[in-house]
Amino acid sequence: MRRIVVRDKVFCMLHDNGDVTSSDSTFIDAVILNTSHHPSRMYYDEGRYQCWSIDGVKPDREVNNKQNATCIGCTKNISGSGDGGSRACRYQKQLAILLANNMEGNIFQLTLSSMSIFGKAVSNKMPLDAYKKYMKSHGVGLESVVTEIRLDDDYDFPKLLFFPKRPLEEYEHNRCVKRIEEKDSSDATKIHFVGHKDNIEEKDLILKDSSNFSTISQAMGMTADIN
Repeated sequence: MRRIVVRDKVFCMLHDNGDVTSSDSTFIDAVILNTSHHPSRMYYDEGRYQCWSIDGVKPDREVNNKQNATCIGCTKNISGSGDGGSRACRYQKQLAILLANNMEGNIFQLTLSSMSIFGKAVSNKMPLDAYKKYMKSHGVGLESVVTEIRLDDDYDFPKLLFFPKRPLEEYEHNRCVKRIEEKDSSDATKIHFVGHKDNIEEKDLILKDSSNFSTISQAMGMTADIN
């Protein structure tokens, strides 16, 4: 799965062949085709992802070190279990997006942290959930507009904000609606840790150079189907 990530405070594209293309920009214009239905959860400790949940309800069947039978009753899902009063088990959400300047091109996965998902809109600064509510209140689907996805410059870590930039032309909208049905659009909203290792180590998940991307792809099984 092709991905868009933030490296050194700019957006980068990770391609199937391991190439990394930097945009040299703190924002991208994109069409959001699809989002994961539920936030996934991941618990990281001792240099490894120890436990994770695809649906945010219970640990995935391939987790070797389940922290609890369900997420809702887990001690790692309590405020204060992590650093600075946070939850030790972190939320994530995956988006399937098209770059607005190439709507016939590749579909990319964009993974959001909790800071980019939750929270209230402040002026025109909207995390994902607030943005979705704002667009819904105007009767507009995310697939109907070009969305500017921008790094919040008030934070040192990658917090993303969302803004409606322009409505799609009719021909653009028709094209994007068709692309929602593609397998890549569905795959981009999923994340799956495969069980070929004793959980996932930090070195598997940090992109140190382009040659390491194939290792990340294999370790995370990003295109696997989740039932």
